[in-house]
Amino acid sequence: ALEINSVLDFAIENWNVDPDKILITGNSQGTIIGSDAIRQRPDLYAAFLECNGNFGANIQVTQTDGSIENSSFGGWTLKELGALVDNGVSCWMFNGETDGTNAGVAQDTYRVLADLYAQAGKSEKWIYNHVRISGLQSWKFKAWGETDHSVTKVVAWNYLEKPYTDVYANAAPLAPGSTYKFTGLEEGYRYYAFTKEFTYSVYPESVAEWVKALFAGEYE
Repeated sequence: ALEINSVLDFAIENWNVDPDKILITGNSQGTIIGSDAIRQRPDLYAAFLECNGNFGANIQVTQTDGSIENSSFGGWTLKELGALVDNGVSCWMFNGETDGTNAGVAQDTYRVLADLYAQAGKSEKWIYNHVRISGLQSWKFKAWGETDHSVTKVVAWNYLEKPYTDVYANAAPLAPGSTYKFTGLEEGYRYYAFTKEFTYSVYPESVAEWVKALFAGEYE
């Protein structure tokens, strides 16, 4: 994380890099590295795209209870969390339905982060646009011959240029503004008690459209 931030500082100082338009993305362990880069220097980042991992530390869903201390942000200081909020870092978290405990941890992280921004005075509309979470159903991974841990591949193949609306298999796309939950039907998955009651939203934008809107200041 320190190396990433040092490279960005060099790029901003020496190349034509807009310091207000930097997004960091991570896959699996890369989400932890990306999170730590943001923890160290939230001033460098406009947004974080998290794929099958965590925003914060790698924890188990069984320890989450809606509190900061038992969330993925549990290792962050109040000063670090305050800097994250003050810089208004946006995030969109994507996790697979049965990818270990990642989906449940992300759901908890979403609640904690949304609450932190609400306490800082951000409106519901601001939070809707800047703090996002999507749960990719298992059927999508199976259709592409992947495991539920292959979120980066599925997002890149499908949702960079079009919204995530094909939530359920063999069903019509959901309209933007609709909600959905995990199916709870995958045999052998033992964490549904933590994940299947969470309500996700269907967003109108693709990932690329969301990033462009962030960078253009359209969500302010």
